[in-house]
Amino acid sequence: MPESREPRAESREPRAESRERIPPRLLRVLPYVAEGLRNREIAEACCLTEHTVEKYVSELLAIFGCRSRTELAAKQAHIGEVSG
Repeated sequence: MPESREPRAESREPRAESRERIPPRLLRVLPYVAEGLRNREIAEACCLTEHTVEKYVSELLAIFGCRSRTELAAKQAHIGEVSG
């Protein structure tokens, strides 16, 4: 039976080509998450529903391999301005 291994940290980093493939609709909410806005505030700022923002944030967390919005914000700051 193969051993279960914890994923290595670098495997949780999105590869450069995957960052380029992140849909602009997701990247649009990333700066607001980094600022610490709540889903409702992001929804109002982006003219989206709160449910849509929840989905986008979940997708971003998965893409960037993050477990929290704080970790996502830190990665966004680390990789630079990705929204434009």
